[in-house]
Amino acid sequence: DITGFGLMGHLMSMVKASGVGANVRIGDVPILPGVKDLLNQGAVPGGTYRNLSSVNNSIDWDKSLTEEDRLLLCDAQTSGGLLISVRPGMLEELLSHLQAAGVSTTAVIGGIIRDSVGRISVSA
Repeated sequence: DITGFGLMGHLMSMVKASGVGANVRIGDVPILPGVKDLLNQGAVPGGTYRNLSSVNNSIDWDKSLTEEDRLLLCDAQTSGGLLISVRPGMLEELLSHLQAAGVSTTAVIGGIIRDSVGRISVSA
């Protein structure tokens, strides 16, 4: 359950515990309508800034990403999504099972990197 520590905080916990790294494509991350407008208005909870601060040194941010993009991925008030990592050969089966179970929103947002222990790369 991605709550409190934001997507990047929970992904960081997963990669460090597993001895791997990850890449994330921000363009593939589902975003609720209106969220970017709120970010642009400065409606950001303090926990989100703390989350960004706690993971920032372990993330390689694409230079094209804005501060709002970074805050979005570290948002402390998420929708309670589920972050799952599966072997590439299992991806289609997982997506099929999720769809059959009535899960309305699924997204493949990146992948695991074996030679980048404890690091996350975020691209546009």
